[in-house]
Amino acid sequence: MKMYKVMWVNDYGQGEMNEDGFSTEKDAEEYRAELSESFKDQEYYVTDYTHREYPSNTGGLSGGIDGWEDMYPQDDY
Repeated sequence: MKMYKVMWVNDYGQGEMNEDGFSTEKDAEEYRAELSESFKDQEYYVTDYTHREYPSNTGGLSGGIDGWEDMYPQDDY
């Protein structure tokens, strides 16, 4: 799924993420405009990225990986 994030240009000229998770470019641009108005001496820009949903492991005591079975699932042990 295509998503958008607002980036901030740091003192070294490198982009750092300010906020992500915007589903439309318009929403990200509105947020960027608000930041630019509030922080006039800073530079912000919008970029897109591909968001992927990864399956979560709901097994085990902790809900996470607690053994090799979670890392290498098999139909029968």
